[in-house]
Amino acid sequence: MLLKVNANHPAFQDPAVRRALSLAIDRTAIAQVVLRYPRGASQLFPPMVEGWHDPALPELHQDVAKARALLDAAGWKVAED
Repeated sequence: MLLKVNANHPAFQDPAVRRALSLAIDRTAIAQVVLRYPRGASQLFPPMVEGWHDPALPELHQDVAKARALLDAAGWKVAED
């Protein structure tokens, strides 16, 4: 499973908005429920994929409050759409 964001799309040209999207994703839940990987996920590749997994990288995590703050700072408004 892969989610790709077109950074050329006007909605995603701001790096803060792309960071907000990253912070909003619950990677642990996706890894556990969809991919059936019980330990969750801290980056794109699990430790068993040697050569691609980098144990030195900081873990990716979900932080919805920070995501909302970044979107607020970027001028995004909560609406029906």
